[in-house]
Amino acid sequence: MTMWQPLLMYSVMIALLIALFSYKLGTMPMHISNDELHAVEAAGDWHHLLANPLYAPHKVILFAFRVASVDRLVALRSASVFWALLIVLLFFSTLRHWFSKRIAVMGSLLLASSSWFLWAARSLTPEIMQASLIALLALGGWLRYSRARVGPLLAGVLLTAAVCYIPGMIWFVLLAVIWQRRAIKSSLEETPGLLTAFAVFLYVLLIAPLLYAIVRNPHLLQNLLGLPTQWSAWQQIVRNALNIPLALFMRAPLNPAHWVGQLPLLDLFSIVMFVLGLYNFFFLRKLDRAKILIGLLVLVSALITLGGGITLIMLLPAIYIIVACGIDFLLQQWFKIFPRNPLARGMGLTLIVLSVLIAGSYQTARYYKAWLGAPTTKAIYSQTL
Repeated sequence: MTMWQPLLMYSVMIALLIALFSYKLGTMPMHISNDELHAVEAAGDWHHLLANPLYAPHKVILFAFRVASVDRLVALRSASVFWALLIVLLFFSTLRHWFSKRIAVMGSLLLASSSWFLWAARSLTPEIMQASLIALLALGGWLRYSRARVGPLLAGVLLTAAVCYIPGMIWFVLLAVIWQRRAIKSSLEETPGLLTAFAVFLYVLLIAPLLYAIVRNPHLLQNLLGLPTQWSAWQQIVRNALNIPLALFMRAPLNPAHWVGQLPLLDLFSIVMFVLGLYNFFFLRKLDRAKILIGLLVLVSALITLGGGITLIMLLPAIYIIVACGIDFLLQQWFKIFPRNPLARGMGLTLIVLSVLIAGSYQTARYYKAWLGAPTTKAIYSQTL
């Protein structure tokens, strides 16, 4: 009887996310791009999957649809929609552990409505999986705050095995194991030995295709580590490094396959909250969460700079966590000024909620109207299956 309110809230949130990601999924855009066509061909049969199992969890879903002779775009693109839903829910779980429930809801709304995220969530390509970095943060929260042991252990095995197939993610898995070594050790000590043995067996079984492919083709390891096959000149590396903050805050490079024009990927409200979030984390720099986010920003930026196929999508979780921290900081300061005035407190919260809704509406319109309606987008998305 006491659970109906949170269950209702979560049900409504999931329904809104499904509607946001699935709206005219098969017709917007009407056709596919060359990158999407290559993604479908890479999941065409078992030989392709075993030869190159990178992004295997995404490819397996596409492969299942192809085996079932389901070639409709709405079905094939649902593979990315599934991962987008999972990422947003894991993002919400992480924010729920770090901040309040309302901050978790607002931060998740900003992430899900981002035009940047919407493109990846509705694309046939597996690039949305790069945002699965949030899975490791969510697992860390479950191990630290959850009293249950069986659920987090099995979820950790499944999610960790899945992210190991994503280029560049192995670095973060190793760092997560080092960071949570005490919590992992404590969890294993409280878990029955038979269950631990089953978890180890399951993990080895899940990553066996990846190990098999690397043994057959050692060059695949370089792609798995997120390293380039050919190193760029230092001038290009410098340009790659400068393009990261420029794309986020000032001017994105021309890439009509992913976004419209050269608008910055973050809107004005998110940029201001990002700055406030960095300012707040400066005072929280001794906390593990601050050290983790700084490490993620540095390491992901380094991988993107090297040009090994890692894109800005991998930065999404860390960026919007900092944005959520900025919102939390702003509300805390407002409530300190008005500790007992319910009218002023309600007005401040209302203004923040309205700002989040306006920012989300702007980002959604930028994807559904501006980007999908652009002639360059229609020219790129002109291939057929």
